[in-house]
Amino acid sequence: MTLVAIAKLTPFPGNPRRGDVEAIAQSLKANQQFRPIVVQKSTGYVLAGNHTMQAAISLGWDKIDVHWVDVDDDRAKRIVIADNRLADKGHYDINALTDLLQEVADLDGTGYTDAELDALLDQIQPGEPELPDDKPGLGDPVISYNLIFDDEHQQDVWFEFTKWLKRTYSDKGTVAERLTEYLEATEGDRA
Repeated sequence: MTLVAIAKLTPFPGNPRRGDVEAIAQSLKANQQFRPIVVQKSTGYVLAGNHTMQAAISLGWDKIDVHWVDVDDDRAKRIVIADNRLADKGHYDINALTDLLQEVADLDGTGYTDAELDALLDQIQPGEPELPDDKPGLGDPVISYNLIFDDEHQQDVWFEFTKWLKRTYSDKGTVAERLTEYLEATEGDRA
């Protein structure tokens, strides 16, 4: 890692990712920079950390920690694509996440709000529900989906919907079962 003048760096041209610069700035204010941005040595293009650099600029920083990589342009593009896509492919263990969120003194700089933590806690079931033998267990998902929201409002609407779903379809054990029952019950409304 090397502390580098931000003015010497260039955002990657055509970076497809749109990050939450304000949330990253809040994290930088609360936690400082805890990992370097990745920059192509030959061009000065930021391959990973474009939004971290933007957040640092918004905070008035003139230097940032950099990890230089000596790669050709093709490899640089692959790094940009991989950095963005591989983050999307991850998922959370909700129990472990809520435990961790509850262990910190406050949520400043974590990217989470108290309302989001409450919504996550609402999703957790006390114990594993009994499932009939002909249905897969909670540890045996058939299909998994990641939801990507365009903005915080959409995420808030989803969290409110899942809270409503939990209250309304309380006889079902999992969010997936509740959602399935809701979709079956409203199928005519959507046609």
